[in-house]
Amino acid sequence: MDQHPTGPRTALPPARSPNPAIAATAGAVLVTGAFLFRTGWDLPISAIATIDPVQHRIFLTVWGLGVALLAFGLLRRAIPTVPSISRGWHAAYIGVLIGAALGSLPWSSTGSVFLYQVWWTVPLIAGLLELQGSGFIAARASRLRSPPPER
Repeated sequence: MDQHPTGPRTALPPARSPNPAIAATAGAVLVTGAFLFRTGWDLPISAIATIDPVQHRIFLTVWGLGVALLAFGLLRRAIPTVPSISRGWHAAYIGVLIGAALGSLPWSSTGSVFLYQVWWTVPLIAGLLELQGSGFIAARASRLRSPPPER
């Protein structure tokens, strides 16, 4: 029996190798987010809805930070040597994003601005929650599955 001075020897966990598919996904998320950010920034928003362009740009800035967090998190999964960001920072960011989305929404006319804020915010929050391993989406999906048949 091989004993280590401080206890029995245990094998180190195998090192994870980089995953180029997830790294490519991180790049695609970043490029798509940058495109949407740039398109939204130059959009003449006051011609579409009664929203202050400054509020619109504040929302876009907060949203763009979330896209960068999501891409960085995917890159962390792709390359194990990249340092991780704590769950507390993601939770704080999600609160700021929800606050920015609700605070910049023109409540008197919620037409097109409401739609892009919902369509841009909800998937970003879902991605961040799933990325952090909270299992929220997986847990919800598992409730929809039927139980295995009894033998």
